[in-house]
Amino acid sequence: MLQLGQQAKPACVGSTAAGTVGNRDPEFKDTYGADLARLCKPSSFSKAIIASARSQQWQTGLEVLSSSSSTRIVPGIYGFSATISACQKGLQWQRALGLLQQMASAQTVPNEVSFGACISAHANVGDWSTATQLLFQMRPASVVPNDQCLNAGISACERGGEWQISLHLISEMPTVRVVPDLISFNACISACEKGGEWQLAIYLLSRMPMAKVVPDVISFSASISACEKSDQWQMALDLLSRMPQARVLPNVFSYSAGISACEKRSVWKNALILFSRIPEAAVAPNQVSFSAAISACEKKVKWRMALLFFSCMPIARVLSDVISFSAAISAFEKGCQWQMALFLFWQMSEARVVPDLVSFNASISACESSAGQKSNYNFSLMPSARLAPDIVRQGAGIIACDEVCQWQRALLLLTHALAVRVVPDQISFNAAIGACRDWQATLQLLLQMAATRVLRDKDSFQVGIAAYLKS
Repeated sequence: MLQLGQQAKPACVGSTAAGTVGNRDPEFKDTYGADLARLCKPSSFSKAIIASARSQQWQTGLEVLSSSSSTRIVPGIYGFSATISACQKGLQWQRALGLLQQMASAQTVPNEVSFGACISAHANVGDWSTATQLLFQMRPASVVPNDQCLNAGISACERGGEWQISLHLISEMPTVRVVPDLISFNACISACEKGGEWQLAIYLLSRMPMAKVVPDVISFSASISACEKSDQWQMALDLLSRMPQARVLPNVFSYSAGISACEKRSVWKNALILFSRIPEAAVAPNQVSFSAAISACEKKVKWRMALLFFSCMPIARVLSDVISFSAAISAFEKGCQWQMALFLFWQMSEARVVPDLVSFNASISACESSAGQKSNYNFSLMPSARLAPDIVRQGAGIIACDEVCQWQRALLLLTHALAVRVVPDQISFNAAIGACRDWQATLQLLLQMAATRVLRDKDSFQVGIAAYLKS
């Protein structure tokens, strides 16, 4: 637990005086000049600090505050608060905390502005733990939290996915006579969305009119996204339909979350209908909406529709990412379009998109029934992409080599699987043994099965005997 009396060495005020101050505020220069030590009145120090804070020159504020120690003048609550605010706006969260802790040694009691600025500084960097600790220290310090402090604390918890603490803070607002506003509700709904608590997100959305807070597009989009992450596609579509009634225009994030919700439940027609409505809302589709639409088509083996969406991405000036590429390749694989799958796979390098395991596996599976060479070629690229093919695709490649009597390639695939720490299964070993035309290699594979603790069944020995007779 942080204590205000503790020292924060990284945020020491004196350590900033030797650093680069940067371009100071012209008003500050004209009014006070360069010699900060001559400003002997506390009010002058406070005005100088406030002027630097308004221009977001946290370095200047710290330098003025540091010079006050040489004149034995305490800057006062306004000087400290203004400097903390300047540090908060400059994302100097460690220095803001150090100043708050320094106030105790200067016998200056922090107020809600000091606490609020410091909490906001930690909320900006997602440090929910320190932000909430500071918030809970306010009452023992006889400081009542205001809306800025509580909203900053809820926002910090939202970024950290701490939905329980967010709900606690918003429920505590009436006890300190603070009315939850749009920021409070949106941050709390977003926290529930990140935590997968879709029912709580919808509950908070329904409570907003009772609190005389009008929901906006962020409120609805976060609630729809919460439903999408919990596979509640019908509720997501229901929320989308309510937005015009609430006089809220859906944006691309609202539609993308709805399309993704439909894609996860394989209701591809609903996903395509939502996608077609995006231009009507005068918004442009993004990577998420395109990828979700392509994935919806892929799950229902609608490879022509997937190709259409993928082809429209350059027209809409949307860059194809690894998700859209992989979904399209999977659609071609399921539609037995191995030529298109390979073509799209090679296009990834031209688009400077690094293939992932899904794209490798889909391209290998697409061409396993057509040519073992192509499957084997894709496997040879995996180490350069720092990927390990899963055992299913390794087995598929080995079976493909077996079918075209390329037993050397089958052994190569099996060796590669072991090299990337993917243990082949019984089917892969049996396929490799069946492809062998050398009895010594057959015996080596049977011994390798025992070494890797893969169960050897009667098929393993029968295939081995047949391979021996072939040699």
